[in-house]
Amino acid sequence: MVSCVRRAAGSVPPRGLDRLLRGVRAHLRVWRLPRPDRLVIYTASRSVTAEITQGRPPDRLAALLAWAWSLQGVTATWGHGPAETVTVLVSGRTCSGIGVHVSAAVRLAELGDQVRPGPGGARLACWATGSARLPVGAAEAVTCDELAAVVAHLRAAERREVRAA
Repeated sequence: MVSCVRRAAGSVPPRGLDRLLRGVRAHLRVWRLPRPDRLVIYTASRSVTAEITQGRPPDRLAALLAWAWSLQGVTATWGHGPAETVTVLVSGRTCSGIGVHVSAAVRLAELGDQVRPGPGGARLACWATGSARLPVGAAEAVTCDELAAVVAHLRAAERREVRAA
């Protein structure tokens, strides 16, 4: 739901918000990033929080990776979220200094036995099969390379399923 605030005729919108919106739009356009399903803008801290909620699990995680590769000073975590999900959060800054936090979640049931051991996949495979889990709310660092390996595993599993059908 979008709420509108009426301004007096001829009044000028806040410059900080305009600059922040232009910066985010430019970043999306220049890097050709997937559009987030939700975007929250914080003018006081000059930051945005984006959520990627639509699409298949490998697509959501790949969209998150695209955002990660477009940012500077990236940190990434994944953890056991509520409702049996793996929540991945990537944080960094655009080249213009806007703080960006992007998240995506994948239900463990969506992963099933598709995650194979390998870089990054070993920990996630343990979560998906239930052999080891972090407590709900706990998170641990993950690298973009580990996340990319998981995306590759998920996409390969999808291709195998299509060929088998």
